[in-house]
Amino acid sequence: MKRGVCTALTFFLVYLATNVAQAVQELKEAEITDVKNQVVKGVDGTKSPAAIKDKIGEKNVVDTEAASMAELTFADSSVTRLGPSSEFSFSSKERIVKLDKGSFLMHTPPGNGGVNVDLGGGVTASVTGTTIMVARDAAGGVAFMVMEGSTGKIMTKDGKTTQIQPGEAGSITPGSSEVKVSTVNVDFIKDHAPLFQEFSSVMPGTEGIQGVSDAQANQIQMEMSILMAPTDAGLSDEHSSALGMLLGYTIAQMNASKNLILAEPDTAAGGEAGSSQSNVTDARQGGAETMTASTSASVDTASGAEAPAGTDTAAGTNAAPDTQPPVNQPVIPQAATPF
Repeated sequence: MKRGVCTALTFFLVYLATNVAQAVQELKEAEITDVKNQVVKGVDGTKSPAAIKDKIGEKNVVDTEAASMAELTFADSSVTRLGPSSEFSFSSKERIVKLDKGSFLMHTPPGNGGVNVDLGGGVTASVTGTTIMVARDAAGGVAFMVMEGSTGKIMTKDGKTTQIQPGEAGSITPGSSEVKVSTVNVDFIKDHAPLFQEFSSVMPGTEGIQGVSDAQANQIQMEMSILMAPTDAGLSDEHSSALGMLLGYTIAQMNASKNLILAEPDTAAGGEAGSSQSNVTDARQGGAETMTASTSASVDTASGAEAPAGTDTAAGTNAAPDTQPPVNQPVIPQAATPF
């Protein structure tokens, strides 16, 4: 009897290992499915302009110039969008993507093996079946954001591993091994980041992002969380530099944004929790319930903060006057309307 059980267990483990191995697909050749402005592809030091339907292999490097973006669709249906001034490449068998500079948004379908991200400087990250945003600034600071899906991990050069849950971002300042984890307003990011808004097609993973947004909206409604600027949540300018690349924001614009970070009411630096709150109505929620959100009276025009680029005005959001940048208007994570 025991021998029969052991034999059955052995066959089950072999079957399981075989199917798991088959599920992990190689990150094979990609096709360029969208190009905005100046994008080049390179192989063995030779560069040429990139165009839609061009094939990109693991020996290729894709570069985007300033104010330029590109979208790559892989054979396993993974989709990657590159932000301005980015340099991107990948390795097939290990499912490694490398970002030497710039930013990208990527969705990997569940069950395909996820992706490992080489951020340089001994910093790596990994996820499975997830939508992520990643940035590396000119100084070497990095940001790794999980928009939805499974939990991600950041591994620093000293071997420390930090988990990043959906709706969180981990940021590392240049030369540091400390990961600063922050909860981010995924609804605001989805509605303002050029990597979402500047492409005509809908990014895969949007439904999952809405689910994270709904949960965040409930936290705000129950006054378990409030919205605040990065500086109020204890993030330095060096942290905001890489995070700002995901939104196309300067550091000044990041510091002026009161809609980006979610934290417990007693987290705000330099003040009491209730001192910067006002009531904001979420019109899409049943009964137009009142939700608590962090707001700011106005942007200090002496700081030189300009209205951020990449706001989707076509979606019904009118561009705000220069004296009142969109970054300062409260944007609350909104619950989806039931089907």
